[in-house]
Amino acid sequence: MKNLYKTVLIVLMSAACGIIITSVSCTRTETGYVRHNINIARDDSKYQGIDVSSHQQYIQWDKIKKDKNIHFAYIKATEGAHYTSPHYAYNVKMAHSNGMLIGSYHYFSSYSSVQEQYANFTRTVMANEQDIIPMVDVEKLGQWTRQELIDSLSLFMDMLTEHYGIQPMIYSQMSFYNDNLSPYFNKYPLYIARYSFRQPKIKWNGHYVLWQYTEKGVVPGVSSHVDLCRFSSDKWFDDIEMPSSSSQKSS
Repeated sequence: MKNLYKTVLIVLMSAACGIIITSVSCTRTETGYVRHNINIARDDSKYQGIDVSSHQQYIQWDKIKKDKNIHFAYIKATEGAHYTSPHYAYNVKMAHSNGMLIGSYHYFSSYSSVQEQYANFTRTVMANEQDIIPMVDVEKLGQWTRQELIDSLSLFMDMLTEHYGIQPMIYSQMSFYNDNLSPYFNKYPLYIARYSFRQPKIKWNGHYVLWQYTEKGVVPGVSSHVDLCRFSSDKWFDDIEMPSSSSQKSS
């Protein structure tokens, strides 16, 4: 069955530049899922995306889309070996149906093996349902030493890269990343939390793609505070977009 293509043109008014036209083309996959191909004109709004977990529960995505600053959402899928967010499938479906670009993330845990965590994430997150690259949330040493964390995360990232056909992003707090992960993971796209007006600084000449600058954002459609993020000044969607030909391997 032939892929169906649909182009949606969104006209945004800019006081400084006049009219900016943003194009998002949609491809219907063999499974019926509509996936977006991204062509969004750069803007310098304070934020461009959000990330959510089960703390936000079932989100009203039809209201979120009214905030024209929000182009994408990272949605928590899994944690450790066995946890899958009960809100994940709903939020992915509804976010996508309301025109939101989506990516999914896994919370990395020292209390489960790398292989078990890989199995949990890859059976939950389908490559052809993702607009932007997968993300791995790394926040604690847990029962690992620093070197054990580095070795385990390296293996996990390699396995996900092989599975999805593209390097995943790493999320971490700036201080934790600098103390435990830099410079070993500086080659990966980085999503760094620093709740400040000051941009993140990564040791050993590291560079971030996304900056989570607050955990207390307020947006329509979410009843609690939400994390807000923005791109680095030299990064944009082509740095995090899933390749159009990406499809996961059979597990």
